[in-house]
Amino acid sequence: MSQFVKNSSARYQEALAVLEKLMAEEGFDHMHRAYAEAAQLPLEDLFARRVKGTRSKVSHVCLHRLWGKRCPERWNSEKRCLTGSMPAQDHLSQWNAEGKAVAVVSQPYGLGYEAMKETVEFCERHGLEADVSAESWHFSGATVLVRYRLPRKSDDE
Repeated sequence: MSQFVKNSSARYQEALAVLEKLMAEEGFDHMHRAYAEAAQLPLEDLFARRVKGTRSKVSHVCLHRLWGKRCPERWNSEKRCLTGSMPAQDHLSQWNAEGKAVAVVSQPYGLGYEAMKETVEFCERHGLEADVSAESWHFSGATVLVRYRLPRKSDDE
């Protein structure tokens, strides 16, 4: 019987056996990478459904877009982009819904105590909120997902 799925199917048990065999033959790293690769698109799709949006194709992710503004770094060399000072930033993406930026996502390899403090302080300084989730899609199981967004107007998320 599976530890995580009550009454698991034969197919589930087969997949588990394949992962266990891969780990025995090629090591934990390869087994973990195989899982992460299989989980990448479903986890990204799950996030898209949760934010009711799509991943932006912009090459430069910028927190200013959450406020409906252009990135000052891209247009005025005297101002700096806030995104460059985000704590624990890695594997950044911007998410849009109804033509507007609704989230900036960072997927760092861990979020230690100092980075968590810096994230809270950064959000308080800039009027943002951050949610941390284990459901990252970039090398799932090795990274966490940090979603920066404007404060919620209701508790419907």
